[in-house]
Amino acid sequence: MERCSLSVSFLGVERGEEAFYCLTIYLFFFSFHLWKNAFDLFFLNKNRYLTLAEVFESLRLTAHSLNVDALDMHADKGTFHRFDRFNLKYNPFGQARLREVFIKQDNLLRGRFLAELTREVFVDLEASKYQHAEYRVSIYGRKRVEWDTLAAWVLNNGLYSDNGRR
Repeated sequence: MERCSLSVSFLGVERGEEAFYCLTIYLFFFSFHLWKNAFDLFFLNKNRYLTLAEVFESLRLTAHSLNVDALDMHADKGTFHRFDRFNLKYNPFGQARLREVFIKQDNLLRGRFLAELTREVFVDLEASKYQHAEYRVSIYGRKRVEWDTLAAWVLNNGLYSDNGRR
C-alpha cells in the first residue's frame, strides 16, 4: 500500500539553505575537508591567500576541537524572527570566515563546498521516495550580476533533483 502523504521540507524566505543540513552533517563535512584539503587555498584575508589549515589555525580550531556544541549552529525560538540573528547562528563555530568558505555560493571557491553539501542532501532526498524539499539561496541585491552568478552556480554544479522543488 502506498503512502498517501508526502513529506515536504520547506525553507521559507527567512530560512536559507544553511538551515537545510543537520549539525552532524556539517561537523563531518568540516572535519573531512580540514583533513582532505588542509593545504589548498581557500580564503583571501588582507590580500593574502590562506589555506584551510591556516584558516582553522587562525581561529584556534583543530580537528579534535570540532564538536556539535562548539559548532553552535542550532536554531532557537528567536532565530527566525530577525534576519541578523539568523545569519549569526549560521556562522560555523561563531566564525564568519568559515561561513564564507563552506556555505556561501559566491566565494573564492565558487561555492564548491555548498554545492557538495546540496548534492548530499539531494541524494538523501532521492533515497526516500516520498520526501521532497524546497531550498532557497539568498540574493542580497548588492550587485546586478547576483542572479546570473547564482544561476551559473546552480547549472555548473548540476544542482537538480526531482525531489527538490525548483
